[in-house]
Amino acid sequence: MMKEEDLVNDQDDATESTPSPDLAGPGIPFPQMIASTPCSTIHPFDLYYANFHVTHSWLPPRKKLDDLCKTQPENLRFLVATVTYIGSLYLDEVDKTQLQQNAYQMSHDTLSPTIWSVQALLCLSITAFGSQHGNVGKIMFNKACVLASCLGLQSKEFADRETDPVLAESCRRTYWGLYTHEMLLCLRQNQLCSTLYPPGPSFVVGLPCEDWDYQAGKIPVPVTLEEYDRLGPSREYSSWAYFVDLIRIYDSHVAPFLHDCSQAARHNLKYANQRIDSWRFRINDRKKYRVWEDGMFDMILYHALVVSFGLEIRMQAHLYGHWDQHIAASLLHRVATEHDAQSPLVLQAPLRLMALLGSQLVPEKFSPSCLLDLEHAASPLCHAVLHGAGQPDYRSRVLFLAEFLKKSG
Repeated sequence: MMKEEDLVNDQDDATESTPSPDLAGPGIPFPQMIASTPCSTIHPFDLYYANFHVTHSWLPPRKKLDDLCKTQPENLRFLVATVTYIGSLYLDEVDKTQLQQNAYQMSHDTLSPTIWSVQALLCLSITAFGSQHGNVGKIMFNKACVLASCLGLQSKEFADRETDPVLAESCRRTYWGLYTHEMLLCLRQNQLCSTLYPPGPSFVVGLPCEDWDYQAGKIPVPVTLEEYDRLGPSREYSSWAYFVDLIRIYDSHVAPFLHDCSQAARHNLKYANQRIDSWRFRINDRKKYRVWEDGMFDMILYHALVVSFGLEIRMQAHLYGHWDQHIAASLLHRVATEHDAQSPLVLQAPLRLMALLGSQLVPEKFSPSCLLDLEHAASPLCHAVLHGAGQPDYRSRVLFLAEFLKKSG
């Protein structure tokens, strides 16, 4: 595996600084640098949209991007290289090194000041964190934020200038993608957030619509955060809107708790948990269990649900410190009292998270941002296996979660 500094700084003349003509656009056959196999007949753009896009849906719909590649080839070159690289990650037994170098090298060139450059950097940042290249991911993300701020993406006017409603929606989604990903990065690095935008989420940039409306090009009048708060649960909102609201709860209530060592921590934990529970209650079962034409659930919504349980797991770990000691004590106390009692408190969030991972959820489609939440869910369950003699068998759940993580990458 290449070192992170090599991935970012490799300026060797032998490495192409731009994609080859084979990568010029989504209508071109799969790059010749990949050996000819039955899988290689699947264009990497198809793989990107079938897997990565379902949880990171800020790029324009596939047909729209095809058209843009024809009308704005120079502005789209970096994004095309990025999508090609990320799409190739969903193929086995294929060397992605050259594709990765193409995309990373282009990120160092002078980028066109467009929304497409911001989207490419954001996608590379998420992919880098999923590949355990944390420093690379942070560099890419900071570049994306700086460029987005220079463009004025945080203003309502930026999207409103687009005459095409689908492209205007893509702009709004990119802003909220940056907002949610920044908060998840802060969570991952256990930092209080210090945004490159004005503090807090925008109350004027419209929230994204439902993905099926976006893909169909039927863009409704966007709802703002101010309207979301004012109207409350009197109506149903898009999965993106719920996700943004959850990240806002993290920013306002969970992040301060994770840096709180005072005696008030237990009370703050209870209040933060109540806010997360209230957030989940706003999502009705009809929306939660809606199945798309491809047999999949709404991955944006399930990304948010996984994060919600991940937040609870982190808060429990922060309050109790060592999982093994607390879980052992909880399980032993339960054995000594009643055998039909509910699971120990520290296991409830991990078990509820696992209940989400049903047959309609394909591991490969999960966001790299979720993987750490799944790993954190495994930790208390592993300790329960070690200390839970005579209790329900958690071993099969640990094995299932390990296999799910393996398939997720």
